[in-house]
Amino acid sequence: MLFAVLISVTFGFAFNSVQSNTICAAWEGAFGADRVWVGVVLTALTLLIIFGGIRRIARVSGVIVPIMALGYIVLALGVVLFNLGRLPEVLELIVADAFGWEQTLGGAVGAALMQGIKRGLFSNEAGMGSAPNVAATAHVSHPVKQGLIQTLGVFTDTLVICTCTAFIILFGGVPDASLNGIQLTQAALENEKWDYVILQEMSNGPITSRESFLKNTALLCERIRANGAVPVLYATWAYQKGGKQLESFGMDYDEMYQKMYDAYHEAADRNEALIADVGKRFYEEAAKQDIFAEDGCHPNELGSRLAAQVIADVILADQANKAEMVIEPKAEDNDTRLRILYLYQMLLTQTDEDHTLSTKQITDRMMEQHNILVHRTTVPKDIDLLRAAGFEIIGERKRAWEYYLADRKFSVPELKLLIDAVQSSKFITEKKSESLIKKLLSLTSENNADKLKRSVHITGRVKTENEKGYYIVDAINEAINAGVKISFYYSELNGKKKEVLRNDGKPYTVSPFDLIWDGDYYYLIGYCDEREAVRTYRVDRIKKQPEILKEKAVKKPKEYNVSKYTTEVFRMFSTDEAIDVTLLCDNCIMKSVVDKFGMKIKTQSVGEEKFWIKVKVCVSPTFYRWVFGAAGKIMIEGPSNVRKAYKEMLQKSLDSMN
Repeated sequence: MLFAVLISVTFGFAFNSVQSNTICAAWEGAFGADRVWVGVVLTALTLLIIFGGIRRIARVSGVIVPIMALGYIVLALGVVLFNLGRLPEVLELIVADAFGWEQTLGGAVGAALMQGIKRGLFSNEAGMGSAPNVAATAHVSHPVKQGLIQTLGVFTDTLVICTCTAFIILFGGVPDASLNGIQLTQAALENEKWDYVILQEMSNGPITSRESFLKNTALLCERIRANGAVPVLYATWAYQKGGKQLESFGMDYDEMYQKMYDAYHEAADRNEALIADVGKRFYEEAAKQDIFAEDGCHPNELGSRLAAQVIADVILADQANKAEMVIEPKAEDNDTRLRILYLYQMLLTQTDEDHTLSTKQITDRMMEQHNILVHRTTVPKDIDLLRAAGFEIIGERKRAWEYYLADRKFSVPELKLLIDAVQSSKFITEKKSESLIKKLLSLTSENNADKLKRSVHITGRVKTENEKGYYIVDAINEAINAGVKISFYYSELNGKKKEVLRNDGKPYTVSPFDLIWDGDYYYLIGYCDEREAVRTYRVDRIKKQPEILKEKAVKKPKEYNVSKYTTEVFRMFSTDEAIDVTLLCDNCIMKSVVDKFGMKIKTQSVGEEKFWIKVKVCVSPTFYRWVFGAAGKIMIEGPSNVRKAYKEMLQKSLDSMN
C-alpha cells in the first residue's frame, strides 16, 4: 500500500518534474527557447498520450524509444570516428580515472556506491519496482520473453547509452566543469568542431534559381567559417545524356553541364571555398563507363564511388597544403616565405582602387611569374598575414573576392607634385632626374605609373651638368649638423663656356649656416673666411665634393636671420650690407611686390594708381634687373646714389646697342 502511494507521488510529481526540467533546459540551451512555453507544449503532448490509456503509451514508447536510442548511438559513433586519433588518449583517461588510488579509496568508503545508485536511477528504473508496472501490460507468449526485454532495457540504458554519453563528453573536451546533465552533453556536442562541411544543391538549383543559390551559398559559407570549418562545394553533374530527366528538363547535356559548372565555380570564387568538381569528372567519364542509376539523374554505385573519390582528393590536397604552410621550409626551398613577399609585391605593383586582383588571378600570376603553385584557399590566409603585419589590403566581393593594396606612402596627386618638382628642377641633372622619377613611380601601381609617365618630359629641359650636386647637398647638410667648416672650389663660366675657378683657383673655407632653395637652385649661406663676411654660393657651381673639416664653424651673427636675409637679397646675390630703398610702384604689380617681400610689407597709397614702399635690400645688379623687369612700373625714389647707379646701368645698356 505504502509502495503504491509513494511511487504514485514520485512518478506523478518528482520524476516528471526532473525529466521535464531536463527537456526544457535542453531546448533552452540549444535553441534559446523559453522554458515556460516548452513546458506548456510538453504538457499538451503528454496529455494526448496519457488520455489514450496504457496501450497508447506503450505504442508511442515503442516507436520513440528505439529511434531515440539508435539515433543517439549513431551520433556517438560519428563523434568517435571523426576523432579516432584521440581514442587512445580517451581510453587512457577512463582507465586512469577509474582505477586510481583516489577512486579506490572513494569506493571503499561508499562513494562509489552512492554514485552508482544515483546514476542507476538516472539512467534506468531497475531496482525501483516501477518497471514491472509497464512490463505487466505486455502480451507475450511466455513471461521469460518479457523478462529478457526488461534485462535488455537495463543493459541498453546503463551500459550502451551511458557509455555513448561518456564518449561524447570526453571527446568534446568537457567544455565547462560547472555544467551537468543534458547541458554538459549539449556543450560537448557544440564543442565538437568539424574540419570540413560539404554543401550540395540539387542539380537544377544553380540553374533555375541561380541568384538564390549564390546568396544562400554565401550565407552558409560565412557560418561554416565562423565555426572554424572549411566549406566544400559539392559541384553536382548534369543529368544523363539522352535520359528522360534531361529531356523533361528542356536542356541539352552540354548546356546543362556548362551552366552547372559556371554557377558552382562562381560560388567558389566568391566565397573562397573549396570545390569538389564531381560534375566535371562525370562529364569526362560518362562516355567511358556507366556511372548513372536507372533514373538517369542519380549515380549508381560506381558513380557514387567516383564522387566520393573527388571529394576525398580535394580535402586531402587542402590538408597537404596546410601541412606545407606549417612545416618550416628548407634553406633551398623558400617557396612558402617567398610566396608572401611575392604576393605583397604583386599587390603593390599591380593593384589600386580601380584595378583589383581576384583569387584566381593571384594564383595564376604566382604560377606564371614565379612558378609557385598556390591553392585558392591559401590566398586569403596569406592576405590575413599581411594585414596582421600592418598592410591595409581591401577585399571586395564582386563576382568573386578581389583585393587591392590601399595604404600607399604617397597618393597619385602627391606623386605628381613630386615628379613635377624633380623634372622642373634645374639643379638636378637629367640622368639623376630620370633615376628619381623611376623610384617615385615604383611607389604606386603600374597602372597609375603609366598614367604619370605620360606627363613626364625631361629631355630638352635646362638642367645642370654637375652630376655631384645631389651629393654636395648631403655633404653640406652633414657639416651643418656637425657644426664644422667646409672647404670647396667655386667656379663660373667664361665667354667660351669654360669653367673658371674663383678665388684665384684656391678653395673657399666656409662656415655653413643654411641651405636655401630659390629660383630653381640650391644656395649655401655661410660665413666665408676669405671675405670675412656672410656670403651666398650656388651649390651646382661648387666644383668638387666639399671637404668636411674638423675645425668648428663660426657661430651665426646675432643679427643674422635666414628669413630676413632671403627677403633682402635678389636671386641670392648679396652685397656687404642691406640699405633702405624707397620705391614708387603701380597698383598692378602689387602681387609681384608681395611675392617678393611678403604680406607684412608696409605700403602707402599715392593717388588712385600708385603706392609707396620702403624696403631694406642688398643693392646689386640683380636688384636692378628686378626693377627693370617691371617695365617702368617701379621707380627708384631713393636714396640718390641708388637712383644714379640704376641710371648709369640703363645708359650703359643703351650705349651698347649703338
